[in-house]
Amino acid sequence: MAFLRISAFWRFPIRALSLALVALVGLCSAKELPKGWTIPAVKLTRQAFRPKDMNRVLVATGDFNGDGMQDKALILLNKGTPKLGLFFCLTTAKGCDWHRLAEMDSAFLDVMGIGTVKSGKYEAACGKGYWQCGRMNPKLS
Repeated sequence: MAFLRISAFWRFPIRALSLALVALVGLCSAKELPKGWTIPAVKLTRQAFRPKDMNRVLVATGDFNGDGMQDKALILLNKGTPKLGLFFCLTTAKGCDWHRLAEMDSAFLDVMGIGTVKSGKYEAACGKGYWQCGRMNPKLS
């Protein structure tokens, strides 16, 4: 089973990003995306960190629920508001069962990427000191 990693990155670049976006478009046509959401335009995703590691882009794939089927996670933009959404699709026989994990200001697109990691225990953002840990924000995830 694959686990989704959500990360913010503070560096900048460009070239493989175009390839990643082409692959992303191949994974999801507009009609398959959640209603009201779209893939960010290339001009909005030219940050330097994106081409350095293919896991730090706008799409991640893996078996997120252990059913043997490839699922996907995407960072999408809302068509009607300046919001960014983190979605995942659990693949079913009928297509995608979409779930929204988070919604935030679209400015986070400049520093946010997603990828997959091997199963295990990882120090969460609060464990790294970004904010205080609590019941809803455990130190390890």
